[in-house]
Amino acid sequence: MDTPAHTMHLQVTSGRGPAQCQWVVSQVVDELCREAPELGLRAEVVAFLPGKHEDTLRSAVIEIRGPTSHVSGFVDSWVGTIQWVGKDQFRDYRRRKNWFVGVHPCQLATAPAIELRAEDLVVETMRGSGPGGQNVNRRETAVRVRHLPSGVMAFARDGRTQLENLKSAKRRLGELLAEQQQRATEAEQQGRWGQHDRVTRGRPIRVYTGTAFRRR
Repeated sequence: MDTPAHTMHLQVTSGRGPAQCQWVVSQVVDELCREAPELGLRAEVVAFLPGKHEDTLRSAVIEIRGPTSHVSGFVDSWVGTIQWVGKDQFRDYRRRKNWFVGVHPCQLATAPAIELRAEDLVVETMRGSGPGGQNVNRRETAVRVRHLPSGVMAFARDGRTQLENLKSAKRRLGELLAEQQQRATEAEQQGRWGQHDRVTRGRPIRVYTGTAFRRR
């Protein structure tokens, strides 16, 4: 019997650190993605913010997938502060040799689906009002469509027939749901960005050294 797969997400962030910290983030991501398959897990970068220089990252979100116990143990082994010891490769005058980045668990937003299924819709018809001729004013050509899972509603009355307005109302409903999904995505991104303030120096869980990024 196959073991059910489990998914978790890790964010690697440079915090408000300079370009050297962003280079460390890219190295941590590579190391994490290299280590996971050795333990029978799948690791995939699903979101990232590029850094100021080539091959650097301000932040990245990595999806870890595999058996539940293995995923949880792997994630726990990475959560915390990662320290890198080495010379600043971007500014020669810096004397600082210790650089820190953070690794935190995170959740990706589950925005409402845009697919409009018939069973999720309530369609109501009513008499139109305003310009459009007698056909619009006397017959129930106006249409209101309500999306049950989200409660979002759209209304259309400009068309001369009920079918035209139904199509318009569904199109507008899809646009409203897309906007809602975009807002959810933006809120989720802002939440992840808020973790950039959580990088803590000291007591690192892992220490790496040199441009070869060797673990101490």
